Amino acid sequence: MQNHNITELIRKFLEYKKEIEVIKLFASSVGNYVNIRLFEMLKSEKPLNDRDTKHNSFMYFENRIFIIDKNKVSTQDWLDFNGAIWRKRIIKRKADYIPNEKGQFYQFCFNISKQDENRFKALKTIIGYLLHRYQDPANTRAIILVDEDISFDSTANGRRGKSLLCMAITMCRDVVNMSGKSIKKGNWFKNQRITRTTDIVWYDDVKKDFDFEDLYDTITSGVVVEKKHKDEFYIKPVRCTKDNNK
Repeated sequence: MQNHNITELIRKFLEYKKEIEVIKLFASSVGNYVNIRLFEMLKSEKPLNDRDTKHNSFMYFENRIFIIDKNKVSTQDWLDFNGAIWRKRIIKRKADYIPNEKGQFYQFCFNISKQDENRFKALKTIIGYLLHRYQDPANTRAIILVDEDISFDSTANGRRGKSLLCMAITMCRDVVNMSGKSIKKGNWFKNQRITRTTDIVWYDDVKKDFDFEDLYDTITSGVVVEKKHKDEFYIKPVRCTKDNNK
């Protein structure tokens, strides 16, 4: 990490803590605190990994934690939580769980499946896969949503619920929405909005000549994120984001 990035990180932390006097002291002699020789004395720490496990998925709301497995949904109070998560994991609203009650989103998904049980099951499987923050590098997938009536003459056949479905997922997971029409092949900074807490990358409304092979390395080998004026970092496949193309 470059020195100016560390300086900025320390400054923001002190501002968050409202340590005005410490900020003044730090600013008066930054070079004494931020230099390569001191960095060599620091112990390396692995980034926090708060991804889901293979058999459990977690949703962190303001009032409680939801724990989901293949058989049930259970809840946990924050007072009983003794783990560590990234702050961005907390969904900024309260939620309650009412067993066996079918809500509006359930009915919406059933309707866009044309009330066909097999298609509805497939859609629920897709949603579950996207919401589950566990990534098996030996079994990676890109979810592709297309209109049932595909047109090859550039005629729009939208309004089938794809965007609304994707927007619903953003209510529960950290999603980066990229405009499919503005993606430039070979752009070094195309992934710069992806962070270590990103769960899903949503390529919205891609062009008809979009080459899905461009996603192969991302899905199987991981993501290299390059941000302007900052060092690049690499997200391994086991912690990689999931692609959702529409």
